[in-house]
Amino acid sequence: MAIFRLDQYFFPVFEPNPTTAYVGTYSLGLVATSVAIAILAALIALSISGRIIASKTPATRYAWVSAGAISMGGGIWSMHFVGMLAFSLPCGITYDPLGTILSMIPGTLASGIALSTISKPGGPGLSRLIVSAVLLGVGIATMHYAGMAAMRPEALLEYNGGLVVVSIVVAVFLAFVSLSILFQFHGAQTSRTMATVFAASVMGCAVAGMHYTAMQAALFFPLPEAPISSMALSPTLLALLITIFTVLIAAITLTATFAGRQSEQALSLSTEVSRRMCTEDELRRSQAYLAEAQRLVHTGSWAIDYANRKPVHSSEEHHRLFGFDPASGMPPWRDWMERIHPDDRSMTKQIVEQSYREQTGFEMDYRVCHPDGMIKYLHVVGHPIVNATGNVVEFVGTSVDVTERRQAEEIRHDLQNKLAHANRVTLMGQLTASIAHEVNQPIGATVTNAQAALHFLDSQPPGLNEVRQALAWIVTDGNRAGDVIGRIRSLVKNVPSRNERLDINAAILEVVALTRSEMMRKGVSLRTDLARGLPPVHGDRIQLQQVVLNLILNAVEAMGTQKDGARELLITTGEDRGQGVSVAVQDSGPGLDPESVERLFDAFYSTKTEGMGMGLAICRSIIDAHGGRIYATANAPRGAAFRFTVPSRSDAAA
Repeated sequence: MAIFRLDQYFFPVFEPNPTTAYVGTYSLGLVATSVAIAILAALIALSISGRIIASKTPATRYAWVSAGAISMGGGIWSMHFVGMLAFSLPCGITYDPLGTILSMIPGTLASGIALSTISKPGGPGLSRLIVSAVLLGVGIATMHYAGMAAMRPEALLEYNGGLVVVSIVVAVFLAFVSLSILFQFHGAQTSRTMATVFAASVMGCAVAGMHYTAMQAALFFPLPEAPISSMALSPTLLALLITIFTVLIAAITLTATFAGRQSEQALSLSTEVSRRMCTEDELRRSQAYLAEAQRLVHTGSWAIDYANRKPVHSSEEHHRLFGFDPASGMPPWRDWMERIHPDDRSMTKQIVEQSYREQTGFEMDYRVCHPDGMIKYLHVVGHPIVNATGNVVEFVGTSVDVTERRQAEEIRHDLQNKLAHANRVTLMGQLTASIAHEVNQPIGATVTNAQAALHFLDSQPPGLNEVRQALAWIVTDGNRAGDVIGRIRSLVKNVPSRNERLDINAAILEVVALTRSEMMRKGVSLRTDLARGLPPVHGDRIQLQQVVLNLILNAVEAMGTQKDGARELLITTGEDRGQGVSVAVQDSGPGLDPESVERLFDAFYSTKTEGMGMGLAICRSIIDAHGGRIYATANAPRGAAFRFTVPSRSDAAA
């Protein structure tokens, strides 16, 4: 048996006989008390680890680490001496006061370092657990053997080396198990309190296990001629005093822990209250900024429970857009709908109802009538909110006041109409000679037929059949002159634009009839290739005829400047799949400058020295308003080709 002679400096050395060693006995009550003290101290210390983790400042963390170290170190020390008092020998035992007090230091330091190591933000890893367990185990062992060194028995103290090692291993292993339970097994299924209690129980067993294993390693041999005496104080009384001391420390620590927790909760509550107050202030400011921003841009936000026909939210600006006072509360659904213009109300209901059924957003324009007679134009966008069951619970959206924009558009549209009218009048001025010729022809024929009718009446007998025929020719020529004048009046008079169903080929032929004399005068030969069976076009007849007239006169004027080559004009129509009906005016003139093609339709740009540059710009605005496209290309083998497309009636409806 390997025996350590650790007290050779206190007593004479002799060769002990293991069979003569004292046989000690234990008081089960004091043993149980020592284990309870160890568990209580461990529970206090491990509970403090949560306070250490929650510490916000280094000073607070240091204070909690110190409290935990004192609690754990004092508990280990108390457990050791209560355990020693539970052990009885048939000889006297005294303790060195200084050594007894100093033996508390190793356990306290080791406990503090271990608590600081494991009590960091985030769960400790395996390496930190091992280091903390080794520190605690070694600290417990150091405290125990330092306390044993302060003991003065009237016997020779020797140690079993193997059991000494086992006692240290027991302390390290159980400390590791305890810390692992504390930090690894307090998940959702186990509360942290239960995990702490369980871990404290294992830690208390680690301290007690180390102590009583180490006591088994201690061998006490009688000294020659040593007197047999007993302790001055009863072991039970000493154990009671130590227990009271330990409980007092535990109570102080628990009180400090509770006070710290309450202080932290109060601080946390105060911080949360301050944060919420700041959040509420920021929210109020944000709402004020949003309300001001909505007022500046005339945009209101809203939310409705459409299934129950109940307004849920309406911003102040949204109230004002409908003529309601924001301070008067939320008007019922019926009042909101009554503010919508009667002509737009049915359309609005249909669009929202369809969006509700199809669970899609919507976008529309309608008018709102205020009690004072004011009418506002609103552009409204809504989006459905769908719950987990797939049902629309709300529509949320915005309403934008576009009254000023609509008024500006109406003014712009009126100016465009006036400009287009001025352009038509100018074009009619260019056709003065052609118009005079077109009107003179039926007038001259009327005069001739009237003279013939008079001649037939003077005959004997009167030629009534011939007179009747002449009068019929007069009626035909009069209608012909009336048609010419009617077409001129249609193009010249200033009337609001009107969308109607029209035959593009018929509209083109009316323009050709007006310009035929001008083409003959300039020596231009006309050829038309108008496709049959074209779908009707939805648009303004006069404006589309103005575009065709402008393109024809530009082509005639361009070819009139050339001296050589044929002057040919080709007008074609066709169906352009996906874009409606297409119209092309192609000439054999000098053609286009490639660098100027991109600018042909810009306002105030003209390739003619006396031109104003407004004709083609007006043409483009008219075609754009009809949802079409106009462009120019080179014509083969020479000349220019101007083409435009207009949606057919079916495309416009789609």
